[in-house]
Amino acid sequence: MTICHSPEKTPDPAKMAQEQDKSTHPANGLTAQIDYAGSQAKTDPEEIRLVRKMDRWIMPVLWLMYFFNNIDRSSLAQARLNHLERDLDMHGTNFNTAVSILVVGYILMQVPSNMLLTRIQPSTYLAAVMLIWSVLSACTGLVHSYGALIACRFLLGFVEAPACEVMQADERQTELASRIAIMYSATLTGLGFANLIAVGIFSGLDGKRGIEGWRWLYFILGTASALTAVSSYWLLPSTPQTTWWLSEKERLLEGERMRRDRLDEAKDTETVWIAVRHAISDKRTWLFCALAHIAQTPLSFNYFLPTYVRDRYFPAHLVASDTVLS
Repeated sequence: MTICHSPEKTPDPAKMAQEQDKSTHPANGLTAQIDYAGSQAKTDPEEIRLVRKMDRWIMPVLWLMYFFNNIDRSSLAQARLNHLERDLDMHGTNFNTAVSILVVGYILMQVPSNMLLTRIQPSTYLAAVMLIWSVLSACTGLVHSYGALIACRFLLGFVEAPACEVMQADERQTELASRIAIMYSATLTGLGFANLIAVGIFSGLDGKRGIEGWRWLYFILGTASALTAVSSYWLLPSTPQTTWWLSEKERLLEGERMRRDRLDEAKDTETVWIAVRHAISDKRTWLFCALAHIAQTPLSFNYFLPTYVRDRYFPAHLVASDTVLS
């Protein structure tokens, strides 16, 4: 009597992955696990260690870049307390124009910046634009006319626009939300520290070497921002293969993570302008624009709050510190 054995079937990895995803899908009554940063939990111990290592290297650098992005933009409010308008012969709504012109450059560079980020290595691109905006910030301390201030502010907004994309090149899409939330803490931190830094500079450096305090403010902030830009070039990754602080095994794993995170391969054949048209026609794009507007509009009062406090007849070096407490 002959017994026939059916050949064993080789398990399909793709099918197993789909079944594993279904087993943890919320629709099946199971709650998906969340990792320490709010993203979907990883089950591979090596991937968990890799993500934690990348966070330790990347997040502090990106946080500092966003911190200086906000502090360089808002320093005009502190400079006004130290006779900026008098020194540059500004009158009426000149200060309001100087505040608003930065946004014009910021908006104009948003779309081109996204396009450039896909063609230039992220570490090189982000470090370069940060170094340029650091130089422009420092050069603001050299202006002697209202027109020169407007030009510096417009160019500053133009080159600071890429700061909103600092996360896109280094994180998977499912990991972005929690990291962006951390990044936004740099906004309020930067606004607070701008006032504290101004306190020390106005009280200790105003008039030193014949230079006004508001000029010292721009020189010091620009220098600190430039040092961060140089450091970011060596610390931020561009591709897993060129990241010096990853081991060979970690580079392979990160390459696989990036491959899994890619969008549909068919979309790679689309031109840039087709992608732009799709983005414009997507309702979610306009929803995100509205959310960004709602989030940023309340922060505009920071440009005028120090002036409001100054009008209560406090000395300039006390106004900045009183603004922090307010």
